[in-house]
Amino acid sequence: MLHPVDPRGPAQGCVVILALAGCLFLGGCRSDQQAVEPPSDADRLVEEIRRVVPASDRADDLVAIVVRIETLQARQLDAEAEYTRRWLVLNADYDATASDFESLREARTTRRKTYFDTLTNLRVEAAALLTTEEWRRLESARGRVRDSILGS
Repeated sequence: MLHPVDPRGPAQGCVVILALAGCLFLGGCRSDQQAVEPPSDADRLVEEIRRVVPASDRADDLVAIVVRIETLQARQLDAEAEYTRRWLVLNADYDATASDFESLREARTTRRKTYFDTLTNLRVEAAALLTTEEWRRLESARGRVRDSILGS
């Protein structure tokens, strides 16, 4: 029996949770907000990186990683929404076969593997730029971003 997939449901929630678990930072350093609004969690994260990491070249590299992760995450969320849309179209098609669904699922699996491999590589790059003490000092910033995303 085929069931529709809620685009806000477990599949997308799993993406966010796994991205957080496998990644040093989630968010970004750019803000499209007007100056009158409070800084975003991502803006605060960048401020904290610049405060905690004394070497400006390493801080710049970490901020660049944050931006890459933000872009990667946005693309992944868009891809998950597109997967859900395609799944729903197939589900509505009386003539859709199990092979059609399997093909869609295989493409998603391949894309998600690439996504998590890239996140892991970015996390390794970020960790290599930080000392153990800097990593520890940025733990609360990572937690605030995680809590913000998870709605805690």
